[in-house]
Amino acid sequence: MITYAAIRSPRGVRLYRHVDDETAVEIHARRSQRVRNHSPGGFEFGYAGSGPTQLALAILLDCLGQERASALYIDFKRDYVANRTGEAFQIEEGEILAWAARIEAGA
Repeated sequence: MITYAAIRSPRGVRLYRHVDDETAVEIHARRSQRVRNHSPGGFEFGYAGSGPTQLALAILLDCLGQERASALYIDFKRDYVANRTGEAFQIEEGEILAWAARIEAGA
């Protein structure tokens, strides 16, 4: 199982992909910025600005690939990233895949 975790740190929001609760790999903002640079300052969450947009794009790029991510990341920001509060949040790959299928089906 893959889980994505966004965590506030003294260096800003960091994004990690956890595989089976063991392996954690950091996903850096620059990877998503090469596709579309919404936020030179990196990731953020909890509002509808450029940092959350960059985070939404990064999560979906990793989970869905560039074509699907490019089509869906604004909706994902609205539905998941902009409304998260606190110091961290997690979302499982299965939840993202189910959400994407619903959006692509027009539901």
